Amino acid sequence: MEIIKTTPIELPVIIAGVYGLRREEVIGIKWNAIDFKAKTLTIRHTVGRGKIDGITQFIFKDRAKSNSGYRTLPLFDFIADLLNIYKNKYEEYKKFYGNTYCNDYKYYICLMENGELMKPGYVTQTFSKVLDSNNLRHIRLHDLRHSCGTLLIQNGVPVKDIQIWLGHSNFQTALRYAHADIENKKISASVISDKLALDIKNTKKEQIT
Repeated sequence: MEIIKTTPIELPVIIAGVYGLRREEVIGIKWNAIDFKAKTLTIRHTVGRGKIDGITQFIFKDRAKSNSGYRTLPLFDFIADLLNIYKNKYEEYKKFYGNTYCNDYKYYICLMENGELMKPGYVTQTFSKVLDSNNLRHIRLHDLRHSCGTLLIQNGVPVKDIQIWLGHSNFQTALRYAHADIENKKISASVISDKLALDIKNTKKEQIT
């Protein structure tokens, strides 16, 4: 995360990693979805990219309250601090760019310096470039979501609660994190078992000798 802090995608990547959000959910967060007083963050709007009448453009979607994707999460203090930093940054950018600053997307939290809404593809591509330039193992931005789910299951959070946190539409999708954790434990158990078995065999040989 320290490396990400020096990049233009700091805000979306940190929020995606902390909350396990989908890329389109992060880009779709508006300032009115954040309640600094109640300390909550509500996911209710997404922004993607696609073709409409042959023209590639933003695709905005509002989620219904009955949709599992609509959820309210706690606003951590360090995330609130980060958001306030960016709110001040945008004001500075607005002064710097003057009349050329884009005000069309001022209600969104993930903006470019000139006020344009950050494109989902830009976040993904920049994330990959940051990993490459720092000689880090390549992972997808979406893998941060999987990491969040795995972290929750490893710390004893019930699968049903993980389903709600990540906005999964069904229980089985969230259950895969539990299965992944079990597989990880099987691998660890196998290593331990093999090592202990080897030690026992060596001990027996020494005793016979």
